[in-house]
Amino acid sequence: GLSATTYCMVQDGEGFYWVGAQNWLFQFDGLKARQIFLVSEENTGFDYVSDLEYDAATNSIWLCSEQGIYQYDLGQKTAKRFDPKAYFPAGEISLRKECIFQDRQGLLWGDLQVNGLSCFDPAKNTVERYVVPDSLLGPHGAFALTNTVLNVAQDARNDSIIWAGTRNGLIRVNKVLKTFQYIRYRHPDFALE
Repeated sequence: GLSATTYCMVQDGEGFYWVGAQNWLFQFDGLKARQIFLVSEENTGFDYVSDLEYDAATNSIWLCSEQGIYQYDLGQKTAKRFDPKAYFPAGEISLRKECIFQDRQGLLWGDLQVNGLSCFDPAKNTVERYVVPDSLLGPHGAFALTNTVLNVAQDARNDSIIWAGTRNGLIRVNKVLKTFQYIRYRHPDFALE
């Protein structure tokens, strides 16, 4: 059964639930949970799975863990690591992995182990990054808080709009126009402005 704190859950195309927990990943059929001992290319397991996203097109699960961001192929039962060094300067890569989200067009959004909101296109193997600059933050700064992405959603009425919740406000991206807007929290009442 499930033996740890649960952080996230997603359902695959066959109806199984995949549960990310403090100690590994579980597959749940509605009655029984089975612990999955994934082995990555580096021959390491996964613990503290903080977010999951099911990719129907490839029958795989994208997962964020302490070891990095991985794509787990449900048919082959293999995991392939997303390598941030292939897309970002080494000095900007962190161990932080908060979230991953797949939009309706198959693009993956999240922090991708760097500050800001990033978009990975698996079909083209390209990444775009949206970082809120210091100039938009006002006198109090908070660059790291503002660029720590905690969750992502696609606008229900407009496929081109992506929303990201950060530790210090919202980021709104128009992925067609390649523009973004930062909407910050206004203290002390935490209203958005």
